[in-house]
Amino acid sequence: MSKKKKKKAEQAAAGTTEKRAPAAKGIKKSYRNYSIALVLLAFLLYGNTLTNEYAFDDSVVITENQFTKKGFAGIPDLVSKDLFAGIYGQSLELTGGRYRPLTLVTHAIEYQLFGENPGVSHLINVLLYALCAVVLFMTLRKIFPEWPLFAFIVSLVFTVHPIHTEVVANIKSRDEILCFLFLMLSLYYLFSYIGSASKKHFTLSCVFYFLSLFSKENGITFLAVIPAALFIFTRIELRRVLLLTAPYAGIAVLYLAIRAGLLDTSRIKESTDLMENPFFGISFPEKLATAFRIMGLYLLLLIFPHPLSCDYSYNQIPIVN
Repeated sequence: MSKKKKKKAEQAAAGTTEKRAPAAKGIKKSYRNYSIALVLLAFLLYGNTLTNEYAFDDSVVITENQFTKKGFAGIPDLVSKDLFAGIYGQSLELTGGRYRPLTLVTHAIEYQLFGENPGVSHLINVLLYALCAVVLFMTLRKIFPEWPLFAFIVSLVFTVHPIHTEVVANIKSRDEILCFLFLMLSLYYLFSYIGSASKKHFTLSCVFYFLSLFSKENGITFLAVIPAALFIFTRIELRRVLLLTAPYAGIAVLYLAIRAGLLDTSRIKESTDLMENPFFGISFPEKLATAFRIMGLYLLLLIFPHPLSCDYSYNQIPIVN
């Protein structure tokens, strides 16, 4: 190639780079604007909760929980005992056991710093919910890089969906918010790893999955979501999908082992109070049929969220025989 032609080629390449740079900046700016819009929308919808008081199960995790009210000093008990031990003691007439130490620790730290202040608690819930919307958008953007508008619309629907009202407005439901937030971060870094092969990204994904389990047990369901997402949205072969899922399964087993070692389930008795345990005294087929009906109602509320209720205790959903 002659010097003149080489020079022209270099100039053309430089020109292309210069054109791409402003385009990249514009894309980043639009992504930032999308994220800001989601945060503002979350505060517009739930800013009215900042003047609310404590309600319902807030007493279980905050106002009547002796460990939470100790602040920093109560953290060792919160991470080593059943969620309800701080209010009901060691003799628990409850179905199953609940181990969600990370969420309780946030309440204890908050109590140490601000005392009994529901306004601060509500503010933190709204902030975390807004962060959930942004991280969901980031994750969808990572999975669907060619469809940023689609990622934003899905995140927008998530933010405004009325079914999330109780989770945000009820301070106790921070466990749901944190669990979802960490699961989305886990998925985000998993797909970042697929694109970069960075061990740091995969490690972060595993760490966030671990944190999701310590926020609420629901996180264990992601053992099905992770391989499904990899299989559907990437070109990875099934064998590698299973290999990538294995560390998450190991984390889930570790969590269950820690939970089993710390919770004395022999002390937990099935409640005979129908208000606390609407499944008491019914057969296994009835429990199973009712559970499937409840799942169906959840799916229906996702499509048509009316009527909504903050209390589905005894006979709100009749037993299916």
